Amino acid sequence: MCMDCSGLGYVDDIDLQELIDADRSLNEGAVRFPSFEPGTYRWKRLVFSGISDPAIPWKDLPELERELLLYGRGVRLEHPLTGYPKHGVFDGVIPRLKVSYLEKANAKTTEKEDAALRRIVKRVPCPHCHGQRINGPARDSKINGLNIAEASHLSIDECATFIEGISDKVTQAPREAILARLNNMHDIGLGYLSLDRPTDTLSGGEAQRLRLVCLLDAPITDATFVMDEPSSGLHPADIERLLRSLRKLRDSGNTVIIVEHNLQILAACDHIIELGPGAGDKGGRVLFEGDPRRLPDRDTPTGNALREGIQLNQQSLTTPEVIKVTHASYNNLKDVSVSFPVGALTVISGVAGSGKSSLASVLARQHPEVTVIDQMPLAASSRSSLLTVLGLDTPIREAFSKISGLRASWFSANGKGACSLCKGRGTTRVDMAFMDDVQTRCERCGGRRFNETAMAVRLPLASQRFTIADILDSGLDQISELFADQDEVLTVIFLLQRVGLGYLTLGRTLNTLSGGELQRIKLVRFLKEHQWDQKHVLVLDEITTGLHPKDVEQMMRFLRHLTTKGVTIIAIDHNPEAIAQADYNIDIGPGAGAQGGTVVFEGTPRGLADCPSSLTGSWLQKGAIRRHWTNEMRGQGIV
Repeated sequence: MCMDCSGLGYVDDIDLQELIDADRSLNEGAVRFPSFEPGTYRWKRLVFSGISDPAIPWKDLPELERELLLYGRGVRLEHPLTGYPKHGVFDGVIPRLKVSYLEKANAKTTEKEDAALRRIVKRVPCPHCHGQRINGPARDSKINGLNIAEASHLSIDECATFIEGISDKVTQAPREAILARLNNMHDIGLGYLSLDRPTDTLSGGEAQRLRLVCLLDAPITDATFVMDEPSSGLHPADIERLLRSLRKLRDSGNTVIIVEHNLQILAACDHIIELGPGAGDKGGRVLFEGDPRRLPDRDTPTGNALREGIQLNQQSLTTPEVIKVTHASYNNLKDVSVSFPVGALTVISGVAGSGKSSLASVLARQHPEVTVIDQMPLAASSRSSLLTVLGLDTPIREAFSKISGLRASWFSANGKGACSLCKGRGTTRVDMAFMDDVQTRCERCGGRRFNETAMAVRLPLASQRFTIADILDSGLDQISELFADQDEVLTVIFLLQRVGLGYLTLGRTLNTLSGGELQRIKLVRFLKEHQWDQKHVLVLDEITTGLHPKDVEQMMRFLRHLTTKGVTIIAIDHNPEAIAQADYNIDIGPGAGAQGGTVVFEGTPRGLADCPSSLTGSWLQKGAIRRHWTNEMRGQGIV
């Protein structure tokens, strides 16, 4: 292990451009950090040190004075000004920040300091191990020219080739075990990942498939496995490999239960249970149960989806304006140059790991005006909900405040209205000593989070009266009736329904949402805060994740509606329905990792379907892919 970075491969450093405003003097707050603001104790240390004139702009100070102010450590001051501590020892800004915040375990910080630290602290590769995380002797130990860090940096597929090239008889047994595991990872569609990829950067689908790899060669029988959308983030070609792995698990004597929307997965099942017909309080009924071959004949949302064919977008583009990406060579991209039509819906497709996200990253780098809406968690607390993140807390709380005469904070679970026992969390935590803590529903508020004063106030609707807790648990249709005169509330509800989130409640906390749901929440928040008629450029990463085909169709109609308002949409997606409904397609491949990174096709969906060198095109060309699956189900009785 590298002792300088504790095996992390990176160290935290201070970004001087974010920390220092060179146009200001010390008196004007040149050091942009709360504890060094003018008037603070540490600001006085800088000003009274006598090192420089605090009235001179930072950029005009001599280099030696700036170095002392920033990096001085244990400097004995010769002529400190009146007001400096008697010991006369000076430490610069950087040592102070590192000791107080970066090197101190469990440092107590204010919200303002947290925000400033996120702004000024950057992670850089460790200068001693160069990001390899291991010490010198380990870096010098090599097999076929690679040390363990370099071998771990290879993709799964590349590492398998590397292991196959080792011919030493002593290592035969471990080599065979390693190759078996690597081949399983390839078969399940993870061959593009590198072995040193941090697990917290994996998508939900990737993490789930990675756990599945551990089971494929294990001597497990008579077990039941429940999987939630394992096809998430997979190209149809990768899903075929996933299905082979699932069959292998089933054939070992296990039961596999999958929660899925993907029609390709559904067509390969032994037994299907469809719930619906809608979402939330409009669902919950069994619409179909039985042989998948009978499902296409039923009038259910999934049956209709299996029976209908994919409709390729036949509309021709009329916009001459484009956004160009030139000579992109990031990650596995090989000098890629492409153009994205302005005011159109472009879908970037390709197998997992082909370079789609890398292309989107270069686009955002070359065009700073681009807004990327991804699936990363929102910067929020564990208490954050749809109500707060979408800015509906103010109008809804004010409505309760108006009819009650109480302040709006009485209707906040984080304010005066919080239950005194659970502090507005709805649950209490039981300390189990050496075991994991247990959370139980709060006995005082029954899990509703509010105290008696807040719960005594009710909003009337027809014959019903709603408390603030009722509002947070109600369906969006009811809320739109209650707040029919609140345009802000109605706009958010309309957007939530258009992006396929009409089943959520406003009290739903963000930490319970999937990556796809979070991304659609981000899209709703962006559209709420911006005028639709402006020429925004939005990049969406797998926006259809977790959506039923019927909801995908609705989502694509909504995105197309945005393009008619001047918005440019660039979507990274594997979903055949999304790819088929694009105005313009860019297919990256042909394979993953080193076998990808080139443009296989640019043009319309019809052109992509006719492209013989595109894996994506071959799936679109299978004769309306849903009918293809339907015929397979009826003729072969797959699995």
